[in-house]
Amino acid sequence: MAIQKNAVPRIPLPPKLGQAQAYVTADEAARSLGIKVATLYAYVSRGIVRSIAEPGRRRRLYYREDVERAARRMGGRAGMPETVEAVLSWGQPVIQTALTDLTAMGPVYRGRSAIGLAEAGRSFESVAELLWTGMDLPQLAAWQVGPAPEQLAQRLAASARSPEALSGPRLIALTTSVITVWTPRAPDFERGTTVSDARELIVLYAGALGLMGKPGRFLAPPSAGWPVAELLLRALTGTTSREAVRALNYALVLCADHELSSATLSARVAASCAADLRACILAAVATHSGKFFAGGCDDAEALLRTARGADEMHAVMAGIERSGARIPGYNMKAYPKGDPRARKLLELAARLGGKSERILEVVSGVETRFDLQPSLEVGLVALCVALDLPVGGAAAIWTLGRVAGWVAHVIEQRQAAFLMRPRARYVGPPPTY
Repeated sequence: MAIQKNAVPRIPLPPKLGQAQAYVTADEAARSLGIKVATLYAYVSRGIVRSIAEPGRRRRLYYREDVERAARRMGGRAGMPETVEAVLSWGQPVIQTALTDLTAMGPVYRGRSAIGLAEAGRSFESVAELLWTGMDLPQLAAWQVGPAPEQLAQRLAASARSPEALSGPRLIALTTSVITVWTPRAPDFERGTTVSDARELIVLYAGALGLMGKPGRFLAPPSAGWPVAELLLRALTGTTSREAVRALNYALVLCADHELSSATLSARVAASCAADLRACILAAVATHSGKFFAGGCDDAEALLRTARGADEMHAVMAGIERSGARIPGYNMKAYPKGDPRARKLLELAARLGGKSERILEVVSGVETRFDLQPSLEVGLVALCVALDLPVGGAAAIWTLGRVAGWVAHVIEQRQAAFLMRPRARYVGPPPTY
């Protein structure tokens, strides 16, 4: 796309006044960038600036943060940023995908609202199949998989000897490694078993999470098969109920994918290198375990479980912000007006009741008084407390659910058939010979 030579004079956006100014009109966005409205539409078509339909009106609004970022990085020039580091920073499209789109109403899986699927009671299994194959199987309730690999339970128990070191991502990584070492196979893409292997792995991961639960052991699924949500609930608590299973399934569906997160990118890079499915999942889990994702979810859980009120929690958050660190569980960039998945999970936790009342009061107080928008992690923590799941359950649910999305992206990346290898721009000392 050619650079616009006769740029329109740039006029800064009006000051931001709370969440009401999270979006701007087409004229405001174009003036801020120093471009014509027609060029703004080109920005939207290339993914540089996102837009949403304004409720009740026949016009679209544009994400303020996208407009401001475009103004900083491109100085009003039409087209994509020229540097690799700009492309790989938050918000700029890197690849094309037919799997998940991020909208103001939450993620959309192959054209289907994730929240809509969860509200309709669609099983996590059917949503995973939708992501993997594009097939819509609304009646699918559970997968039929073979028995767990021989001695898997003993080997997991022997490797997970430090209860304090157990977490959802670590247990999923451990299970993947044990299976890889003790049941060596040819790569899934050579055997044509990617989807069947993915089903088996997710079921085994759910059973392995029992090591961090109240039973404290691997729970092998019965031959008849349980839904993943029921297996996970039994593994974590040793009990089951229809209401709790529905709630866990709801959460897993919302966690299934979120476009090109850092962990998903890791899985796609591994897939582009012709790595086995298990290796791709390991790459994703390692990335997801970081402080910006599952590790931050654990931090948010610790903060929410110990805070005695909104003032105390906000004081801790202010200290975190002053240190330059990210506040765990709040103000996700993808949702300037708040994460709709978090809102739904908080509403679900409120209906379940249990021990979540105090946490819900703290979350509500922080949001109302300090304009902090909860993200998915906060909703998952509240749900786990309502269901009386063990500490670390939120990150475990998030990671298990996200495996479905990682597998879908592995499949899509293999079909794209190109090696993901960005170039670096060297800024060190000049060479000496």
